[in-house]
Amino acid sequence: MATSDLLKPPMCIAVVLIALFAAGCSTDGTAVSGEDTSAASAVSVEPNLVLGQPDGAYSVGYGSVRPPTLSLSSLCANTIGNIVWESWGAPTARGTGTACRSASDSRVPTTLVASDVGMCGGVRGYRSLSVTLQGEAPEVRSVC
Repeated sequence: MATSDLLKPPMCIAVVLIALFAAGCSTDGTAVSGEDTSAASAVSVEPNLVLGQPDGAYSVGYGSVRPPTLSLSSLCANTIGNIVWESWGAPTARGTGTACRSASDSRVPTTLVASDVGMCGGVRGYRSLSVTLQGEAPEVRSVC
């Protein structure tokens, strides 16, 4: 068989299809790969999301990314410190810290869950915060 016979239409189409498959493209132009394209792997991560927005001159941490301390005022009872965020940027962020109790000035382990991503004060951020002090029911707060 001569080389010119290899380039006739049926053989040429077969060669092009094999080359497209080997290059990772489908016949409709979309990528073909072995990667998982399920919804679970398509979760959007936005590392620069802020937590709500400040609510007054004495609020601390609100309006910032991964705040280590949150406070609505300078009072102990409104402060959660030593926050470590296990996750941030996904639709839900989770962290732990210690809340201050004003009566005894004791520290209480606290769980934080930020959610409801959307526009807040002109930037994208978490608009809801669930605060659970050890031994108590969760308190959900709008932080935007």
